[in-house]
Amino acid sequence: AERVLCLSAETAYWILNEDDAEDLDDAAEGLGLKHRDLVICPLNDETDVARANGGSHWSLLVSWVVGSELRSSYYDSMSTAGLPAARRLASKLEALRFGGGAALAASMGRPAPPVSVARCAKQENQSDCGVYVLLFARAVIDAFLQRRAAPADGGAASPE
Repeated sequence: AERVLCLSAETAYWILNEDDAEDLDDAAEGLGLKHRDLVICPLNDETDVARANGGSHWSLLVSWVVGSELRSSYYDSMSTAGLPAARRLASKLEALRFGGGAALAASMGRPAPPVSVARCAKQENQSDCGVYVLLFARAVIDAFLQRRAAPADGGAASPE
């Protein structure tokens, strides 16, 4: 479980919107990002940085280490409207996980790493997205931990 990092919504939002490489590097070090194999990131659709958590929809970015790369999937119980933000966050996480602030600065302007859209349950109303994010996160973490514990596991567990 120590290889799993569940970012708070505020932290994920801050990383997504912060551009100072030194501050991001300090945060990544404090979070132990370089030692985590699975990162769970709740995403909010708020675009005004003065109103973190002020949006109207939640989705989930899940990133995991495979060899020397970070793979990511996007879970959304309604649509894929948050996919561009998920890609930006995945790009920052990859740079911070494998290279720190210098890699982050070098990655600016490059295409974001691929983020697959996960097939997942869809909500039937306009208010349950947060509950779905929690359920998706739990399912991914459970699958990740079960695969890590399996004796035949080669160490490259996929949460999918």
